[in-house]
Amino acid sequence: TSFGEDREGNMWFGTSGSGLFKYGGDKFVAFNEESGLGGNIVRCIFEDSKGDVYMGDDNNTISVYDGTKLELLESSAKANMPQSRKMIELKNITKKYEINKNNVVTALQDIDMKIQEGELVVLKGASGSGKSSVLSLIAALSKPTSGEVIVDAKHISKLPDNFASEYRRDNIGFIFQNYNLIPTLSVKENILLPLVPLNPDAKVANEKLNRVMEMFKINHKADSIIKNLSGGEQQRVAIARANVNDPKIIIADEPTANLDEKLSLHFIEMLRELKSLKKTIVVATHDPLFFDLDFVDRTIEMHNGVLV
Repeated sequence: TSFGEDREGNMWFGTSGSGLFKYGGDKFVAFNEESGLGGNIVRCIFEDSKGDVYMGDDNNTISVYDGTKLELLESSAKANMPQSRKMIELKNITKKYEINKNNVVTALQDIDMKIQEGELVVLKGASGSGKSSVLSLIAALSKPTSGEVIVDAKHISKLPDNFASEYRRDNIGFIFQNYNLIPTLSVKENILLPLVPLNPDAKVANEKLNRVMEMFKINHKADSIIKNLSGGEQQRVAIARANVNDPKIIIADEPTANLDEKLSLHFIEMLRELKSLKKTIVVATHDPLFFDLDFVDRTIEMHNGVLV
């Protein structure tokens, strides 16, 4: 079974008791006894900042490949092994929008981007720089003109619409610029909306509801109508709704664009809470409040559809 691809494009394969194999596009290379992997090989666990690829089996054996050789890690090294893996990858992405036959707009041009599990990444840039297009591709709301979008080891860029909807439902939490709450419904009804397609058991739904209402301190307003809430309370409802299905990835597109400074700072503190939950978070913004936060892992600047 294929279980991983490294940054050089090599595919790694393994089977129970048969060792480890690398395929570089023209031939297979076998790593048998030297790999130290004797059980069922689980997966390419992650690729670190140096490009080393770590992999393991169900006997808790871990090996590392540095591009030239594969070696078994000692138990002491295993304990120090970084616990992260690639969650999002955009490979050679170009996105074009055809306005009409004579007008084609290139929103993204040859973009490459990798985001690790649990990272909080800020996409920085003016309107029209391509930030929202990147978010749209990660959420499978649009498809690239060329290139690949890989999320949690799944190729999502060519998913049919019904499978794309399932992917978003199971993996993505959205925080919208204008909250997108239904003003005539109650807090709990708004938060439960993402669960409707799943038709969950009432007990399970209430457990999810109570968990996020308590987490974001909005449980005392459960039966209040949205239009009667303050801006800060509506903000908490929107973030609780984004998390009710416990998504792996949170996407926020210009989340403070329409907020005053007080509410913007309030949102940033809630973003800190989400980061502590080990969510992978991607924020698109041109708000300078985000650019020097101590809990942001990386800021990626964009301009005219390319990374700066």
